[in-house]
Amino acid sequence: MFKSKQIFKLFSFTAGLFIYGGGTILLIIMSANAISNIVYQKQFNDIKDEIFMEYNYLKMRLDEPDKKTKTSTDGFKDFTSSEWPLMTLSLFCYGTRNLALYDPSIKKEAEYYIAKAIRRVIKPEYYNFITPYYGNPFSTDEINDNAFYLGHVLVMLSSYREISDDSSFDDLFHKFSLAFYHNFKESPTCSLDSYPGQCWASEQALPLRALKIHDNIFGTNYSAMLVRWKNTMTERFIESQSHLLVTLYDKQSGYIMEGPRTITNTWTILFLHDMLPEFCERLYLETKKIFLIKRLGFPVFKEYMGEKQVSTDDTGPIIWSISASSTCFAMGCAAIYGDDEVFYALNKLADCFGMAFEYGDKRKYLLGGDIGTAAAFFCRSMILVRDQKDDSEPVKLQNDYWFVLPAVLLLLTGLMIWRLFLAISPAVRSFRK
Repeated sequence: MFKSKQIFKLFSFTAGLFIYGGGTILLIIMSANAISNIVYQKQFNDIKDEIFMEYNYLKMRLDEPDKKTKTSTDGFKDFTSSEWPLMTLSLFCYGTRNLALYDPSIKKEAEYYIAKAIRRVIKPEYYNFITPYYGNPFSTDEINDNAFYLGHVLVMLSSYREISDDSSFDDLFHKFSLAFYHNFKESPTCSLDSYPGQCWASEQALPLRALKIHDNIFGTNYSAMLVRWKNTMTERFIESQSHLLVTLYDKQSGYIMEGPRTITNTWTILFLHDMLPEFCERLYLETKKIFLIKRLGFPVFKEYMGEKQVSTDDTGPIIWSISASSTCFAMGCAAIYGDDEVFYALNKLADCFGMAFEYGDKRKYLLGGDIGTAAAFFCRSMILVRDQKDDSEPVKLQNDYWFVLPAVLLLLTGLMIWRLFLAISPAVRSFRK
């Protein structure tokens, strides 16, 4: 019979072995991954093949049973379980649209999976978090704001219609597009709330994109709101110092509650770059000027202006001023504008720190979950639909510090092994006694 002290020692030994052993294995994998990704310079075809592998992984996840449950959020707290499953499917649909435009041979399959994603997100489990504020959008003709949830739904509907002649979802596309056109028109700032009192500049881009696509397909004139929105932003919500979009404001008074952030501007660029080309290209150049920093010789992006950088669920982890989500979305913008030195460098970092993992014909990021894999897939897919460019030669990255990253990871691995030894050796000695 074990005594309580022996049980405690056994528990301590097991916990130490699990924590430090797992950490050691993780760091060894990261070190090997970092060395292989930094030493090997990928070309366009390498990236393209990886994007299709990420597509295969996300298809597989969509084929699995849906485990989404009802959740609630006020837009600031507890939103990851409410918003991220929706965003994962929305980004998958937009990225899949890019793949189908690049390779028409997969259009039928792409139609099937986008349609499957749409049918999933119009279930109550996906919109229940928004009903306390705006009601059930599928059971009423009165659509008020709801820019976040319905904005993502509209992106999915428009992505489907861009690659398909099927009219299965046209009634929803017409209903929400018309409602948003009137809501934008009646808003004094040509903007819509995502939650009551929360008007996020970046989230205007989703429904605005869909309105333009609706015009292209059905001959409406809803995208007049796109021009009005751009003019309103330029006059009232582009900060004079940085020349970038502010993040959060009151849609009625125009009172600005939060200044520019990287994710606000990169998100806007990703969804409107082909709708407002000059406006978005200026945003990208200014975003690089203000937010791009160098770490170990690599270009990365911080999230906030100034020195203080605070991690939230929205930004993802911020380490050494580096914002994971901002850097990911900036990678997509770099792909759009042919900024290959930045794109390929950020791609390397995503592979290293996201721990890209390939198995069979699939690829995922071990750190970041499905939302991280979908975001990387979406952003990297932008390289497939940008203006034609000679991608036959790899970009030569100027980085005199390439060896530092794997060296740091190997050093951490050594420290973790030493800590593992220190953690378990007392327990081993006590068991011998």
